[in-house]
Amino acid sequence: MRKPLYQRAYDEIRSAILSGHFIPRQRLYETDLAALLSISRSPVKEELLQLAQEDRSFNSAYKDFEYLYYCRILLEIEGAGCAAQHATPTLLVQIQETLVLSQKTYHKDPELLPHLTRFHELMLQVQKILIRNVYLTKCEVNYRELIR
Repeated sequence: MRKPLYQRAYDEIRSAILSGHFIPRQRLYETDLAALLSISRSPVKEELLQLAQEDRSFNSAYKDFEYLYYCRILLEIEGAGCAAQHATPTLLVQIQETLVLSQKTYHKDPELLPHLTRFHELMLQVQKILIRNVYLTKCEVNYRELIR
């Protein structure tokens, strides 16, 4: 039996929020979501209201996600800068290949994750082997443990 439209809207919107498909503080428009889900605006509107009224644990989880997202950005910027300065040519090629694969699979969440994981592993490798910045390495390791 197929799920009712409102339940499908709820499940898909909530899943997209939790998976990071929507960036923190991104404004969600009923018309865009309805078009994305191929349904009318009414069930989308109802479920956006329901999501907005959900218990604090959901809001807290989203806030945690938002903070982790910003930490990831800072770590990636620093890691990429260090890699550009210190990585071997072979490591730079591996990083470039990983980024190209990430861009190709950007809108396919299950396919993107292995490439992002590989990118973070390469950044960590640069930190551990070439720079030996133990504090940045600890930040990266702690971040990876938090997102598991």
